[in-house]
Amino acid sequence: MKKAEILSLLKSVDPTDPQPIYSQIIRLISLALAAGNLQPGDRLPSTRDLARALKINLNTSARTYRDMAAQGLIVARRGVGMFIADEAPGRGKEKARKAIDGSLRKSVTEARKMGLTDKEIMLRVQGFLAEYGQDGHDGVF
Repeated sequence: MKKAEILSLLKSVDPTDPQPIYSQIIRLISLALAAGNLQPGDRLPSTRDLARALKINLNTSARTYRDMAAQGLIVARRGVGMFIADEAPGRGKEKARKAIDGSLRKSVTEARKMGLTDKEIMLRVQGFLAEYGQDGHDGVF
């Protein structure tokens, strides 16, 4: 994936979201890995380019890359840049599954608090699945 495509993928970062920006970026990278849109060896934008494109603080982009490196998602090549690690797709899928599980857990909890039955919740989920079709893509990736 090219630098411009990666930056476009990250444009959905929302500064009004209560989740920290660096966490949102890591989640989006993990989802792209899980979907197969990022591959080992893909070069990431520099921390400066990332900060400039997303209009975030340079320290935030640096923290994002530090955290992703610590999680084994990216590797630094001295004097060259940051790249998707060889083992990143598997780790990205696991992170994506955990994020999805958390979102589903939160949604089910909220639906039950609103008085929806399990059957009503399942019907809504089935409706969303039908809406997105077999490939499951909604245009984000």
